[in-house]
Amino acid sequence: MIVLAFFLLTWSFGKNLVIVSSESQSIESNAQLKNCPSDLNICRNNGICYYTDAGSITCNCPLPYNGTFCQISNVFCDLNPCKNGATCEQTEEYDGKCICPPGYQGRTCDTKPCDLCKNALTCLQTDDKFVCLCRPGYSGDYCEISF
Repeated sequence: MIVLAFFLLTWSFGKNLVIVSSESQSIESNAQLKNCPSDLNICRNNGICYYTDAGSITCNCPLPYNGTFCQISNVFCDLNPCKNGATCEQTEEYDGKCICPPGYQGRTCDTKPCDLCKNALTCLQTDDKFVCLCRPGYSGDYCEISF
């Protein structure tokens, strides 16, 4: 059972906004998320504030934080954040890192470097390095630049 935490807030434009916990996932999937105005900085611990046209606000919390306003610190490895068979290593009281298996990278080992290549013919990858080989008419580290 998901318990929702709702708060009413008056924004500088006079709109009433409903703040929805980031854990509730109650914002409709087809809702357009927009960054909150800088004067509405309600998310803590470097959380990113988003709102919808319907007036819902949510905080997207970085690991190891969660809660309505990213105010709760969790022990990193207790959150089971590591993906694709990665091993979690606690590095500080609340923070940690994922030791990625070959072929994966990122904070939670959820990215295959070659997946970052756009418009590539192929990607060459070793354990910790990759190179995108671009199609004709494209350049850049990720073949993202059209010329």
